[in-house]
Amino acid sequence: AFKIVVDDALPNLNTLRTPLATCIRNLIDNAVKHHDRDDGTVQISAAERGDFIDIAVADDGPGIDPRYHDRIFEIFQTLVSKSRGTSSGVGLANVKKIAAKWGGGVRVESNEGEGARFVLTWPRVIDQEAFGQSPPAATLCETSEPRPGPGANLVEES
Repeated sequence: AFKIVVDDALPNLNTLRTPLATCIRNLIDNAVKHHDRDDGTVQISAAERGDFIDIAVADDGPGIDPRYHDRIFEIFQTLVSKSRGTSSGVGLANVKKIAAKWGGGVRVESNEGEGARFVLTWPRVIDQEAFGQSPPAATLCETSEPRPGPGANLVEES
């Protein structure tokens, strides 16, 4: 079984729920799908960087050779043989496209055999009107409501 660990102290941001949740889901899915074992750990953390927040999804899987760091973000590209897995090569490309649309980005820090750490750079505040969007927004923050473990939730604002 996989263990997903979310840092207790995550910074606040006011953003659109769906695009951020899609990116985080795709990064977690990628960590689990491409792990070389049936068990492993995925660590989620975040750090403030001016007007942005870097959200990191790190795993203890097989890692990625630096030669392929750019390729994995291209649509329909996968490092796994199509006959070996169910990877479509769309998830990371989607993360890159969504992050860029909202003024952020994504990168990978990894070496073969050392796990992978994907860093999603996301704007702290998105001017929803400038992008033709309207609430609901989401906040990555602590909540007082019970949840199934430590960390933070994406909560819909009213």
